Amino acid sequence: MTSSVYSILLVSLVFCVSVVDPTGVKIRITNQALNMLRDQAQAIVQEQLLNQPFEGFQISVCTIDRLTITQLTVHRAELRFRQNSGFQFVMQNFEARFSFNHQLDVLGFQHTGAKEFVAQGVSANMELSLIRTQQGRLAVAMPTCEASIERMTLIPRTLLNVLTGCLRHLFNFLFCPLVQRYGIPYVNQMLETIPMRAEVFPNFGISIDYSLTRDVQVTANSLDMSFNGLVFREGENIPALNPAVDPVFTENNLMAYVGVSEFVFNSAAVAFYNAGILGKKFETISSRAAKRYLRFRQFFSQPWRMRAPLAAAVELTEPPRISITQRQGVTVNLRVRVSAASVPPNREPQVITSVSATCEVTVMVTIHGSAAGNRLFLPYSNLRCRIVTRNQLRQTLVVPLEELLNNRASDFLEGWFRDGVELPLPHGLIFTNSLLQYQDGSVVVGGNLNLTPAGRQRVLNGDNAGR
Repeated sequence: MTSSVYSILLVSLVFCVSVVDPTGVKIRITNQALNMLRDQAQAIVQEQLLNQPFEGFQISVCTIDRLTITQLTVHRAELRFRQNSGFQFVMQNFEARFSFNHQLDVLGFQHTGAKEFVAQGVSANMELSLIRTQQGRLAVAMPTCEASIERMTLIPRTLLNVLTGCLRHLFNFLFCPLVQRYGIPYVNQMLETIPMRAEVFPNFGISIDYSLTRDVQVTANSLDMSFNGLVFREGENIPALNPAVDPVFTENNLMAYVGVSEFVFNSAAVAFYNAGILGKKFETISSRAAKRYLRFRQFFSQPWRMRAPLAAAVELTEPPRISITQRQGVTVNLRVRVSAASVPPNREPQVITSVSATCEVTVMVTIHGSAAGNRLFLPYSNLRCRIVTRNQLRQTLVVPLEELLNNRASDFLEGWFRDGVELPLPHGLIFTNSLLQYQDGSVVVGGNLNLTPAGRQRVLNGDNAGR
């Protein structure tokens, strides 16, 4: 019985390990970005709480209505990573001015009016946790929050100590709920602009999956987020691929790092291949030398079609293979077939000759950031195609077709990731790359971050196009 229990536990453990989603894209935010994030967090608090009338409430004999923060001045704020959690946001010695309507009911005596009060020496300590939702999306929660106030001044001054006590109670116990109600949803609304699925090639129904594959990992110096990164065609079974190589971040000198595994590119290659991109399409042959060679060969195989127009086609014979190495960077290998045929009008083409060819190209990795999103591009260079044949005659015949081969391969590479692939960062958060590092199996791009006012405005206006 005991051995059976151990066997079941072992099988369960193996199963759980085997079904863990791969990490194709990994993003690190470092403590170099904390000052920028602190300023943005401070701006979010001010934007969401300032001039915002809050709902009325009652504390003991006090009824407060239309409470509004009309001024908020933060003299000191600090944001730091909190191990295994997220962030700790501390605001110290800030001032706030409130306007409100009040009603006091003490022993049958009622007093109503409108007043202001100034809070000084205010401090707030908030713990913010980054969590992975059941849908694989990133969200923020505030498990703990404490606020306190040193001095409070009523304007105009009053001897109603009861009102002063109510207001002190108000700030100590309602400031954090206000942040929870208005500030946290704002941040989550911004995080919802991170795409869980982004279109890579819309015309062919090809998308990329950006669901989180594991919980956010936080140390004293950095925060790591791991995303799936699988490129797939809608409605198709996902083919078996080599496991993703987890990108390794070796430094924290820049604000952010984006690591992309070759798993992402190879899954894209399979999806593109299944979509029929670079499928066979016969094109007119313009080379006179190619026509002479093909007519000569056609005389022995298709003498009845000697007057038919000649055309050639290039098609992929298997999915491209992408490799990333520390020495060579990103390399794309294509295996194609070059075919020449006679194509009479309104009749099926008939192949005269066909040969295999291989193409190898070096690809760069760049990230272009803007308020509308951050996109990964793959500009290429050094395209080299070679005919694979030991038959000298066939080699001679296809040499004039190499220009077509190179042109068609170039068309494919220009169409591949032509518009870039959107990265899982909030809209308005701009990534500026300044470091490129190749590893065996992955590439790491490092850079800086900036959240623009226009980016914040997109969220305020309810622009959640990345959902």
